[in-house]
Amino acid sequence: RLLDPAGRAAGEGVFTVAAPATPPGPLRVSADNPRLLAFADGTPFIPIGPNVCWADGPDHAAGYERWLRTLAEHGCNHTRVWMCSWSLGIEGDAPGAWRLERAAQLDRVLERARELKLRLTLVLDNHTDVQEGTGCPYGATLEERQKRFFDPELDPWWRQRVRYCLARWGADDTVLAWEAMNEADLALPVRERIIPWLRAALGFIGRNDPDRRLRTLSWCGSDWPRVVAAAQPDLVQVHSYVLEYAGVEEELKEPGRDGVGLVLSETARAQPAGRPVFLGECGYQGRDDHNPGIAADTGGMLMRQQAWAGLLAGGCAPAMPWWWYNHIEPNRLWKLWRPLAAAAARIDWRDRDLAPLAPGAPPLRVLGWQSPRQALLWPQLAADTWHAHLVAGRNRPAIAAGTRLRLAGLQAGRRFRVVAIDQLGSPERDLPDVVAGADGRGDLVLQAGPSDLVYWLAVRP
Repeated sequence: RLLDPAGRAAGEGVFTVAAPATPPGPLRVSADNPRLLAFADGTPFIPIGPNVCWADGPDHAAGYERWLRTLAEHGCNHTRVWMCSWSLGIEGDAPGAWRLERAAQLDRVLERARELKLRLTLVLDNHTDVQEGTGCPYGATLEERQKRFFDPELDPWWRQRVRYCLARWGADDTVLAWEAMNEADLALPVRERIIPWLRAALGFIGRNDPDRRLRTLSWCGSDWPRVVAAAQPDLVQVHSYVLEYAGVEEELKEPGRDGVGLVLSETARAQPAGRPVFLGECGYQGRDDHNPGIAADTGGMLMRQQAWAGLLAGGCAPAMPWWWYNHIEPNRLWKLWRPLAAAAARIDWRDRDLAPLAPGAPPLRVLGWQSPRQALLWPQLAADTWHAHLVAGRNRPAIAAGTRLRLAGLQAGRRFRVVAIDQLGSPERDLPDVVAGADGRGDLVLQAGPSDLVYWLAVRP
């Protein structure tokens, strides 16, 4: 029976609930490991995939069909989707004049994602629409929109739209998380005005979402830790781009010249928050019509290294690169996600002793997760950077034959199977076992060549 708010019968009928194709329920912070996500029954979930934030064309659901199918075909299970004026945003040009044809298109996108076992982070608002006033009926000028939209009391029309989104899509387990706004500080740079709005917006979403889906936000500035501390998102999302071609001072370019190091530093800054962390956007900062970084990096070296570093530095997911439409697609870089997905599937993420390693100092950093009975390790030469190879023109450095990596904290006296996983997609290879001594230490013999190999170890029965 369907009852209205007053308790009167509004209809009757019968429906059948289908068995789920995936573990049930909204994703939560894992009870086994607060750095990770898990389903209601505890099954771990590692979100894998790049950004695919919009699709072109009048029928955006049809445009998304190809993107979603491509993601699934290459081992991905997650992406971010913007509800923006030029794609799937339902906000019209007047208060309450929602574009319900867009809502119907989002229905179809979610349905297709569900069939493909993909999860989506839905981004409710974005800075571009506020800046330009497109699909943002909160004032005729930017100043008027900033004042009204970012009132921490929350505009009634914004509240009504968010309630509608929660009512229409909130029960769909395809929704991994709600993102209140993409890079809100680009719409209003005054932190003392924007941070109270973000805190209020996340609080409103949480109070009005009976399914209590994860909530996140994104920020452009480097002072994002203060936003996280104030707004308390469930998922700490970091955006960090290489600024080599952004027309900034030399000291701002330097951190991005080591793409892996950039991920390590941002992840380390996020750890005090005590919640799952993921790098929600990364890559070369630039424009669609002028981005020398992606023009030179046709093999996706930065994208690949940062994706692996995002997970192996202790994040809940691989880093999510931008530029899917003019970098990943034309260069056929989707294939780089397959080995990452295969590696993530090998780990027992419910292992309560599993923890990220401190990567150590150059020349050889070791990123990864380890417990006494398993490990996923990436020995990475710190000098092996996109900048050294693509800009300075140096040959990529190689790990010398016979290099030994001393591991500690293994189950004493046990043998460990070792599999080498190539980030570039060559077939996996079994290597000689590692044998742990009575002190829990053992030597892993590394393969010679560029640091593109990740090593999976698991104790033999």
